[in-house]
Amino acid sequence: MPMPGKLRDPFGGVSAILLGVSYLFIGLAVMFNPVLRAPNTEEALRTLIAVPIWTQLETILFGVGSLVGLAVVQAVSRRVEAVNLSLVQWASAVGMLAFALVAIKDFRSFTMVAEVQRLYREADPVVRMTFVELMTPITDLDPLGFTYAGIGLWMTTVNVLAIRSGAWPRYLAYLGAPGGLMYVAIMIGRASGLMPLFLIAVMVGSLLGPVWYILMGMHLLRGGQPVPSRLPVASDA
Repeated sequence: MPMPGKLRDPFGGVSAILLGVSYLFIGLAVMFNPVLRAPNTEEALRTLIAVPIWTQLETILFGVGSLVGLAVVQAVSRRVEAVNLSLVQWASAVGMLAFALVAIKDFRSFTMVAEVQRLYREADPVVRMTFVELMTPITDLDPLGFTYAGIGLWMTTVNVLAIRSGAWPRYLAYLGAPGGLMYVAIMIGRASGLMPLFLIAVMVGSLLGPVWYILMGMHLLRGGQPVPSRLPVASDA
């Protein structure tokens, strides 16, 4: 039985755990996806048509996971709203926008696989080459990875506020803050073409992110003491 005054959030807790677990399965799908190991765009497209299952699995997991992520942003952000309401609301809006864009992008990519197969098989060589050149702009709504930066910005903000306020255990905050920075670094590395930065950020972020979500989910299920509000209280004068 939860202690009086403890804030438990079963829905938010389960959502965070599901989000973390979905990222682990996404990692497996990425590991086994031959499309990502293709030497060029044309070969990647041919591989996608021949072996679509791993791309379909990756995109549907990203889409469903991102819908769950919308609940996680709200559940986690409520814990630190008392510290800085305006900052938390802004960071939460950025995080929810990023999760929503990922959901739209990957649900769209999932449904486009069959259409891509049909178009490529029926097209003549000239159209195929044009299709190869336009493949990424057509299918990817976020080629530079701004969604990673948005989610990472939210993660870093709430965890820094948690370090200040004690909204959740410090080990959890010290895990989440650098995890969020790694997500931001993914976007910076991709947008700037700095592949070492991009690869390091992907490897570290792919580990810290899921672990933080799962541990955060367990914390939300257990509950914690509410953070005293720092907002001014009007007098009864």
